[in-house]
Parts: sequence; C-alpha cells; structure tokens
Amino acid sequence: MLLPPLAPLRAAGALASILLLGACGSTGSGGVADGRSSYKVGGSYVIAGRVYTPDENYRYSESGVASWYGPGF
Repeated sequence: MLLPPLAPLRAAGALASILLLGACGSTGSGGVADGRSSYKVGGSYVIAGRVYTPDENYRYSESGVASWYGPGF
C-alpha cells in the first residue's frame, strides 16, 4: 500500500496557518495621526464646596519623581 505524497498537504496547511494568523493582525495603532501628542484636561470638581475647573495650558510642563509605598504606609 502506497501513501499519497505529503508535500501538497503540508503546503496547504502552511498556507491555511498563514491566512489564519494574518487575520489576527491589526492595521494601525489608533493613535494620533498628525504626530502631535494628545492633551486631555479633566472636568470640573468640587472640594469643600468650592468648584475647581482645570485650564488648558499647552506650554505647562512638569516632571518629577513619585513613589508609593502601599496603603499601609
């Protein structure tokens, strides 16, 4: 009894695998398209009966170091 050649089956399996994995991909990052960074300002909030409204200030830049030691600190 002779077995059929496996080369066509392997090629078909490889092609099917490539097509299935290709369907899992995405087409883009969904980020900002024009190259500028995004800037988000939160909504108004109330502390001790006083209303605070954040302003947009595109030139504002602050950097620093922060740490958190957990709720028991």
